[in-house]
Amino acid sequence: MKAMFFRLVIPVLLLAAMSCNRLPKIITVPLSVRQYGENVLAEGSWRKSAGTMVEPPVNTWKISCNIRSSECTLDSAEVSDLLGPYTLSLSTGQAYRITSWKDGVLVAEPTESRTHDVTLRISITDKTVTRIWQGKGEFSQESVIETLR
Repeated sequence: MKAMFFRLVIPVLLLAAMSCNRLPKIITVPLSVRQYGENVLAEGSWRKSAGTMVEPPVNTWKISCNIRSSECTLDSAEVSDLLGPYTLSLSTGQAYRITSWKDGVLVAEPTESRTHDVTLRISITDKTVTRIWQGKGEFSQESVIETLR
């Protein structure tokens, strides 16, 4: 578990160092989709494919799923300058539950989501990861499809 944490921390530190120096290009983790027995691991950066929500800030994500327990955990690092100087946000342990696992395609949804319905789809066969957001209530006009790259 410690090794997985450090695998995320190193890119985060790289993101932080680069954002502090205000370099024009921030390097993120490249797309990787793998299965090890009952575990599925995907890493990369979300990019907006379609929808009405804003483009995600520079980001790096690690998605770890265990098919036997039907659980996924999402860890992320994001660099944003929306509120002035660049800021680094870290998020660990976002919990998702696997709702389907068939023919090398895993589908999961967050265990908690107050403002949006979210569906995560990981295809081991195609090496693709997509996330679909659809707003609820006052956010019902918001939607986006993101692809991990």
